[in-house]
Amino acid sequence: MLTGEALQVKEELQDTPKRNLFNRDHVKEVQQRLSQLGYLSVSATGVWGPLSRKALRTFESDHDLTTDENWDEATERRLFSSGLEQAEAFVGIWGIEASACSPRLNRKGFLPAVIDGGGAWAGETFCAFDRKKRTASGWDVVANCSNTHDRWSANVRLTINGDQLTWTSERGSVSYHRCQPGLGVARSL
Repeated sequence: MLTGEALQVKEELQDTPKRNLFNRDHVKEVQQRLSQLGYLSVSATGVWGPLSRKALRTFESDHDLTTDENWDEATERRLFSSGLEQAEAFVGIWGIEASACSPRLNRKGFLPAVIDGGGAWAGETFCAFDRKKRTASGWDVVANCSNTHDRWSANVRLTINGDQLTWTSERGSVSYHRCQPGLGVARSL
């Protein structure tokens, strides 16, 4: 029977995650899993930055874990458990046309839309998804959006047909094409 300091050391060892976020390979593995589950919509780089921390916070919140950005054994166990569902099909990086997906080919200045399980952004416009409901034809989402000039709420319908996503709201409808994996977005992970 363990008592005192020996019991405390054993408990601390049990609470230590196997993956270390100071190790690029481990970070990449965690980022890939967050991406699979729809919490991170940019490519895994092995660098733990603000988007990775935001994705981890959102994951922790969605799974009734302490929402503190801390990487601990409970968070690791839940993130890598086999019972979690894959991301919604709308998660990813989308362009108005194929050239919007490539910084080299994007001469028209189109910005890609980045969508994850918690919201979307393109340029200076951000939308946080308040509620999502799966329907027969896609997803109905309540989005709270803002840019440098305005704030609004929108009832959004997301539909996917192959590699095409259509975003429809009270403000109109826009169709996007899925960008190939590996697109770099001008934000730090």
